[in-house]
Amino acid sequence: MALSDFEADPSSPVAVLYGIGGSFCAGYDINELESQCEKGSLDFLLRHEGSVGPTRRHSAKTLICGISGFCVSSGLELALMCDLRVMEETAILGFFNRRFGVPMSDGGTARLASMIGYSRALDLLISGRRITGNEALEIGLVNRLVATGTALGQAVNLAFSIAKFPQASITQDRNALYTNTYTRHGFRTAMQTEVMNTSREVLAELKEGVQRFKKSESKGSKTDSFQVKPKPIPDWEKSEIEHENKTKNQ
Repeated sequence: MALSDFEADPSSPVAVLYGIGGSFCAGYDINELESQCEKGSLDFLLRHEGSVGPTRRHSAKTLICGISGFCVSSGLELALMCDLRVMEETAILGFFNRRFGVPMSDGGTARLASMIGYSRALDLLISGRRITGNEALEIGLVNRLVATGTALGQAVNLAFSIAKFPQASITQDRNALYTNTYTRHGFRTAMQTEVMNTSREVLAELKEGVQRFKKSESKGSKTDSFQVKPKPIPDWEKSEIEHENKTKNQ
């Protein structure tokens, strides 16, 4: 419901997903799982949405998640649903469901290999081992590695940096990349997907962008053509950024 509301809200181009209580998500409710098993029911595997949310579909808009604490089992599959993942350096990832015989049901097998490659994906899926921050960043499982306690603030900053751009072209390119990644019809079809689905909204943004560029060029400046307004940063976020910079410089 929350994702559908976000997708229907024209004022919200990017959303940030995060966990409360110190961890992003530890997976499917084990008590609910036990109840389903006792009933002999596979409803939790067969229903339209996944066990931890709408993980079985592609979001219509950009999603970013801020990962802290544990992000494991179907919680990791939930993170894989997002476009970008911002992970704290002390967070832990892993398919811990492997040790309990619980299969993937939230898109893990559909998404993981496309993100990090078949061999690495198979390693993580069948070993169920822990993945720490440095490895996750190195293999492309996450996109940003940040200081502990700053994942939410940094994810919000990243969201604002994306939200400032014209969104129709982002949506088109994002959807084309998604289609070309998961359908794999070959290079020629991939090129068609990229160039043949240009909407009127994209053309309108393109025209406006060209006009902004020409206007800024006539003034001798090419770097400010987006005319992005600075975002006011609250004190708590400033302290997080300052803490992260100090940590990096140590």
